[in-house]
Amino acid sequence: MACQLSNAYVVEYRQQNRNTTPNQASAMSEYLTSAAVALAASGVFSWLFQLGVKSVVERGVQKDLEHYKNQLNEGTQSRLEQFKTTLQQQTHFQVESFKAELAMKNEDARHELQKQMLLNQLVRPKTQDAYASLMRKVRRAHGSVSHLIVTTVPTYEEFNADDIKAELKRLKARSSTQQEVLNSFQEDKRKGISEMQKFLRRRSIFEARRRLDLFKNYILLNELFMAEKVVGLAWQVYEPLSRAQVRIEINERFPLSADRTERVDQMVESATARIEELRREMVAELNPRTSTT
Repeated sequence: MACQLSNAYVVEYRQQNRNTTPNQASAMSEYLTSAAVALAASGVFSWLFQLGVKSVVERGVQKDLEHYKNQLNEGTQSRLEQFKTTLQQQTHFQVESFKAELAMKNEDARHELQKQMLLNQLVRPKTQDAYASLMRKVRRAHGSVSHLIVTTVPTYEEFNADDIKAELKRLKARSSTQQEVLNSFQEDKRKGISEMQKFLRRRSIFEARRRLDLFKNYILLNELFMAEKVVGLAWQVYEPLSRAQVRIEINERFPLSADRTERVDQMVESATARIEELRREMVAELNPRTSTT
């Protein structure tokens, strides 16, 4: 490229100085040639210098790049190891914490299970006895009140005075009642039979009240040994039976209309339905895996 430039200058100089002498032209040509060679050498040197600088710079950059890369790798590896160590420590701490918590919960569950098993061993027999006794009292109270609705009583037409006296003793009537009925029977047999029937009615009403009281007191005294639902159903049986007994007792003194007497029947029917629910609940409590129909 430098040679091309020197030749171009020579051509241009010759065109501009055509009248120059041969010696001058020769000297000038040599000068220009020397200048062109020097210029070319300078360009080559400059190119070599640039190439060398570029090579040095590239090597320096590569060296620095490797150095930074090594530092980055070392820092990354160090932080990674530190992170792994921290993570392992935290994980180990959490695992140990979970294990301790699980062991504590297992111990609580085991303790609760042992307590429930002990309570079942101690309470279950009492619960079985309580349910059996409760059902007996329910049936007796229900039967006594139901019997009051049925007005059929013995006629005693074939009884004489001695038979009436023996019957009163069997029924454990008070002495005053026995004497009153016997006197009426001796005066007039039909009057005596009527007094005997009235006594039986009063006795039935009293017996119904007595059995209802036994039923109620048994619930109050033994509800600790019975399930809450069983206790609730037992009260649902007692309440309509008690209202029916009171209504019948009042009716003996103040006769009620037919519709009010019918409500007494409905009370007893409501108690009857609750008795069946109570029975199923007792069976379910005592035998959880047994299905009842």
